[in-house]
Amino acid sequence: MFAHIGKRHRPRLMIRRKPLRRTPWRRRQPDEPRARGRPAASPEEWQAIRTAVLARASWRCEACGRGGRLDVHHVVKRSQGGSDWDLDALVALCRRCHAQTDAPYVKGRLVVIPQGAGQFVFEVVAIPPRSPRWPAIGEAVP
Repeated sequence: MFAHIGKRHRPRLMIRRKPLRRTPWRRRQPDEPRARGRPAASPEEWQAIRTAVLARASWRCEACGRGGRLDVHHVVKRSQGGSDWDLDALVALCRRCHAQTDAPYVKGRLVVIPQGAGQFVFEVVAIPPRSPRWPAIGEAVP
């Protein structure tokens, strides 16, 4: 009835058919660029671009009008084809609005829509979470 009581169980060893191998990080040469792919603006160029975008926005958040510490947000991410030099796709946002651009849709995401010539439309898109609907007693389950 209680055949397992008093017996010691040996832990089973897991044997892998293939050993786990990790390739070591390849060191970057000093003259080699930091990233491959789309070229980015140099730090000096980025400061000039950032200043131009902030001056166009009158040093205020373009979504809520708040002043203070501002970020320059790429409307189209560089990894998805955006550019540092396209000023019509760069917008000045405060930290709160910038964090809301990557927020989940359930919490409300700030969507920035470029209109051209440095004009943007801002929308907060919130999708309510789906709640499971339990069937009533005697109701057929789909």
